[in-house]
Amino acid sequence: LKGDEWKKVRTVLNPAFSTAKMRLMMQTINKCADVFVDILTESSRKGEVLEMYKVAQGLSLDVITKCALAWQVDCQRNPDDPLLKELRNIFRNASNFGARISFWFPALKNVIEILHKKWQFMVTQEKIIANLRNVISLRRRGQAPPVPDLLQLMLNCQSDASNAKDHTDKKNLLLEDHMLIANCFIFILGGLETTSLALAYTLFLLAKHPEEQDRLFQELKDMFPGNQELSSDDLRKLKRLDIVLKESLRLYPPTVAFVSRTCRRDITVMGQFIPSGTSVTVPVWHLHHDAEYWQDPFKFDPERFSEGQERHPAEAYAPFGLGPRACIGSRLAMLELKATLVKVLRRFKILMCEETQDPPKIRIPLSLTLPENGIRLKLERRDP
Repeated sequence: LKGDEWKKVRTVLNPAFSTAKMRLMMQTINKCADVFVDILTESSRKGEVLEMYKVAQGLSLDVITKCALAWQVDCQRNPDDPLLKELRNIFRNASNFGARISFWFPALKNVIEILHKKWQFMVTQEKIIANLRNVISLRRRGQAPPVPDLLQLMLNCQSDASNAKDHTDKKNLLLEDHMLIANCFIFILGGLETTSLALAYTLFLLAKHPEEQDRLFQELKDMFPGNQELSSDDLRKLKRLDIVLKESLRLYPPTVAFVSRTCRRDITVMGQFIPSGTSVTVPVWHLHHDAEYWQDPFKFDPERFSEGQERHPAEAYAPFGLGPRACIGSRLAMLELKATLVKVLRRFKILMCEETQDPPKIRIPLSLTLPENGIRLKLERRDP
């Protein structure tokens, strides 16, 4: 989206991610995280090696579908859940040549679709969009109860725009159906992979650095000695957990091309001429590992984010993008990550094993940092 069109959509969506809305979502997030921990418990009892990235995908989809669309899908307990399988197909096929061309050269997308109607990437995408259309239709007909989620917010805006008397209000509020569906689809895709990758890589780093696990567990015991459910306000008090997550996202950013912009006028930057209309993408992985901004950039060092430490330039850290176009769902993602890690750390020690690949071999379809061989770890129950 560009210019005024992007501003309109962002204005409509912003209220769904307010602090108040995040508080309302905590109950759902905690319930999803409980299922995740139960699954880990069952596997740990059998002494199984867990592929954390795959298990985390089920959790992330569970949170997204319930918080954004109020879908009741059994994607954690059922690895063959149809929606999860279709989404995995999208990313599995995203590395084909045509999909990559569509991503890097958006202007060619329509031509590619005409020439390759049968590409699995496109077919899978259409299946999910058809599912979204069906949910929207059910809500409009009153056959599905209204839920205060992202989808309902956009439907309400459509209704408000239709009833608005002022032409300007109508224009500013109206989200056409194709835009509504596109935002739901992008939110599902964006939240599924980025959050599951962030969780898997953080668990890997904690397994590799058991002393950091101990510090996080001690912080939990000191601040919340019971086993009570934590609110979003409680999670914000866990300062050590916050800097560990930030360092994990620096070392292993889930996407390497989050920051993309289109040049609006001819400009020369550091001797390089960039003509108007050129798409410019910031290589986030390289930015996060640049020794000019980060001392010992390949070292896991949460202290670099602690208060009082020498600060890095704000623009050198971009796991969720930068500026007004930064990821709108970043707060929801951080709540999910923190709530899940709290529950995992309270119950388990996270361990490396013979099947753990260190460092993980990464492949990058489109812009995602996918672990080629997964993130394989073992869990050991903590003493009650």
